[in-house]
Amino acid sequence: MNRKRYILIVILINIFLLTACYSYHDIDEAIYVTALIVDIDDNNEILIYIECFKPMGGDSSNSQSGTRLIFKGAGKTIFEAVRTATLSSSLRINWTQNRVIMFTQRAAEYGLDNFVDFLDRDQELLIRAYVCTTNEDPVKLMETEYEENKYMGIFIIQMIEKVGSSSRAVKLSLNEYMKERLIGDKTSVIPIINLKKGDIGAEKINIVGGAIIHKDKMIGSIERQEGQAYSFLMNNVKSGTLEPLNPQAEGKYVTLEILNSKTKTKIEYKEEKIIFKKIINVETALGEIQGELEINDANLNKIKENTEENIRKACVGFFQVYKDENIDIFDVREVFNRKYPHEQVEDIMKITELELEVNVSINFYNEIKDFKKS
Repeated sequence: MNRKRYILIVILINIFLLTACYSYHDIDEAIYVTALIVDIDDNNEILIYIECFKPMGGDSSNSQSGTRLIFKGAGKTIFEAVRTATLSSSLRINWTQNRVIMFTQRAAEYGLDNFVDFLDRDQELLIRAYVCTTNEDPVKLMETEYEENKYMGIFIIQMIEKVGSSSRAVKLSLNEYMKERLIGDKTSVIPIINLKKGDIGAEKINIVGGAIIHKDKMIGSIERQEGQAYSFLMNNVKSGTLEPLNPQAEGKYVTLEILNSKTKTKIEYKEEKIIFKKIINVETALGEIQGELEINDANLNKIKENTEENIRKACVGFFQVYKDENIDIFDVREVFNRKYPHEQVEDIMKITELELEVNVSINFYNEIKDFKKS
């Protein structure tokens, strides 16, 4: 009996191991979405633009091979718009590879609640897809030829995932947005992606800031240069650079590379005031010196103090702007509700004071040498 059971188990295992998910024929019968842009017209009808990748020879692994296809759909709902778009394709449109969902500013101001239920509910769509907004014409975005990657969606994925090299940018997935829209003050910040003409070459896609989404509607934006302060306050800094003044050369700078950053959050409610404390610990290494600098304890301490003050000023000033506007993009209410679930506070930002502690360390992984003029 045990021998028969053993043989049966071996047969079942072999069946599962030898069963493939897709044949080459299956792959050739589908095209794969690489980006989705959602827009609305003057009558609030939903318009969608779908960038697709059609593999060649059954090879869906090489993003540079195959054919780039664009489809457009329209409808009263995003579901209807998607179905309309599929009518113009002889192949099945497969959504399992899409990781970019872009809303035009017009659609974001109209309200993301008109779109996100389908994006979250449909079984083929990925909730880990990145969400972003754009001020550009979606037709122009789709028709532009990009030098680094002919697929706009794949390029945006690569750019967002490498955003750690710049602590001044923001990123958010659909899954994260679906959580944030229901908790705290229901406010999120998602990247704004636009085309930018450089001094050399064609127009390129850039992350130019962040769109403030409150209760599913875009109500404002933050500039890219403000993104670093926001990222420090929200514990989103993984890497990047800081540029304090060189204490030994007037008008010159020192570049510190961020190796690690951690922001801890504490909150206290007393005397009808909320103390929102952020403890920012930044680990850095010396990356570049402009001018002349003698490496000693005194100069390193001045660099450390300058850097801490720069972070402090940027964060306090940025926080004050949104405190004055009574917009909570810092999750103050969410943190408050977790600690004080039975307290009811209206206009929470108006009674919140930011208390900031910044600690910067400069590590010595390599032999650090003075830099002198020739």
